[in-house]
Amino acid sequence: MKIGQLPIFIPLLWASIGFYSYRAGGKYLMPFLMVALDLSFDPRYSGHLWIWISKTQYFGDPWLNFLGWFITSAVIIAIFSAVSEKSISFDIRAVIFYTLFGLDNCISDIYAKLFIPAFVSFSIFLILAVFLSKGAGQNSRLYSSANSNQP
Repeated sequence: MKIGQLPIFIPLLWASIGFYSYRAGGKYLMPFLMVALDLSFDPRYSGHLWIWISKTQYFGDPWLNFLGWFITSAVIIAIFSAVSEKSISFDIRAVIFYTLFGLDNCISDIYAKLFIPAFVSFSIFLILAVFLSKGAGQNSRLYSSANSNQP
């Protein structure tokens, strides 16, 4: 099913991974997390779900595609932040979901014989998982110390 030329799953995918990326990394890291995910799954779909007219540089995708993901994600989170009265708090479950989703994409890349994108993505997700998990520890300590003063 499509909306014009856009497969319906694309906006649904954006909404879900955008939410988890925001919960995992906050509004400043969310666009980077979205691009990291795109690096893992776009090479698998280029050539049959979408075909690029311009020259491609990353396994069937042009670099401008990833810039587009970054800008779109930044605009979405800026609009959300402007209209939302409260920020969504960090959630370790979002880090776990994000990391597992990314690793699932790496496995799918291996299955599709896209070994270099799988390696690149695995490396990115491993670094992000460590970085975000360290943030989880800091956020949970801040949360527990802020709530320990309450009766």
